[in-house]
Amino acid sequence: KSYLHFPSHQGVLLIMPGNLPQMEEAAVKLINVHTRNPVEHGLPTLIATVVLISPDTGEPVCIMDGTYVTGMRTGAVSGVATKYLARKGARVLGIVGAGFQGPFQFEAVRHSMRAETVLVTDLVPERAKTLVELAAGLGLKARACDTVEEVVRGCDVLVTATPSDHPIVKDAWLHEGMHINCVGTYAKGK
Repeated sequence: KSYLHFPSHQGVLLIMPGNLPQMEEAAVKLINVHTRNPVEHGLPTLIATVVLISPDTGEPVCIMDGTYVTGMRTGAVSGVATKYLARKGARVLGIVGAGFQGPFQFEAVRHSMRAETVLVTDLVPERAKTLVELAAGLGLKARACDTVEEVVRGCDVLVTATPSDHPIVKDAWLHEGMHINCVGTYAKGK
């Protein structure tokens, strides 16, 4: 993974090439993470593109949106981690960050742990409310919380889905047996 930083725009471009020689497939995924996009430009924080490349000729075979694929893949990683690392009796899922990645995390993790209750908080209360409504519509107990602390202290499995560049969870809020999936912590300093 390579990075191009755009500090004056609060953004970063992540470049991730991949090659499957046995399948004669190669691709590169480009992900832009620009935290000011929603407020200043009416765009999502994360925008991704996948370019499939012919190893034989080097020509692009396909250029497609990678945003949804990224959401699913990232959610799936948390789902697998929760399945194998969380306590078997964990039933309360806490989500800090209900933006783009929040619903993907919710869907993957809730199945891995058999969630019964979901606690959600977000800097934008409407996003937390939307995720709570999704969970409630699936028959789960769900509540929007006012603070990160309230979510952390009340859950068995915690997902932090945020591009925050400073700590948002304090050690004092954690409890023994808690499983944490930190999403958005893809680089040093995150």
